[in-house]
Amino acid sequence: MYLNTFVVWKSVLVLVILTEFSGSGFVFAEKNCPLLRLEHGRIRYKFRGRNVRFNCMRGYQLVGAKYTSCMNGKWDANVPICVRHGCIVPSTTRVNGQFIESYRGAVVKIICNPGYNLFGSPSVYCNGYEWNETFPVCKVLNQHPAMSCDFESEDLCGWSQDPMHDYDWRRKSAGSPTAEVGGPPFDKTFEMNGTGHYIHMGSFKSRMENETARLYSPVYSSELSGGSCFIFWYYMSGGNTGNNHFNNVSSQSHNRHTGGI
Repeated sequence: MYLNTFVVWKSVLVLVILTEFSGSGFVFAEKNCPLLRLEHGRIRYKFRGRNVRFNCMRGYQLVGAKYTSCMNGKWDANVPICVRHGCIVPSTTRVNGQFIESYRGAVVKIICNPGYNLFGSPSVYCNGYEWNETFPVCKVLNQHPAMSCDFESEDLCGWSQDPMHDYDWRRKSAGSPTAEVGGPPFDKTFEMNGTGHYIHMGSFKSRMENETARLYSPVYSSELSGGSCFIFWYYMSGGNTGNNHFNNVSSQSHNRHTGGI
């Protein structure tokens, strides 16, 4: 009887010791995570520092994750940003790009026009009186674009799809067994041998009225505008083909590219 009582007591004691050892191990791992800092906000630690909740001060809005947890010495989410409207967007930064504003203008995302590359951060944040960094700029991607194109190269000679349109143009071959219905019987570059390529846009039943498939040429210097012309071949077939539109797009940096709809 005494022996049985001793065994039960010993088992309980061992269990308590193991539990305390495991718990202290978790605390040690949590301390490996770096301290966090949130400008214009407060950080609240929970569960011995394992979980964190972020809150912004009155008048500010939280952009990013509201919670983060310490896992293997690292936080599983980035520190958010507390933003507040009140900053002025420099007018010169709108050259060759588009601005998408959110959080009442406290967050600005910059998207460059086709043919331009973004240099800098794609998003900037306002803290109520100044932006967190300098606005990025959009610069010409190719300084020496090709003056002609037969679409034999997969890079389309620098022509690019409009990221904001409804569907893309596709590079096809007239001699390919997968050539789509409605395409030309042969490519203009190689005439009748069926080896050339072209770009194709099919108007299927799934297409809706006023949807667009827009393709942009590379950016050309305005110095080429005098006495220059744009020549192309096109093929249209079907009961109702609609219309094509070709536009010259001028930017404040005096470069031009052609956008077709």
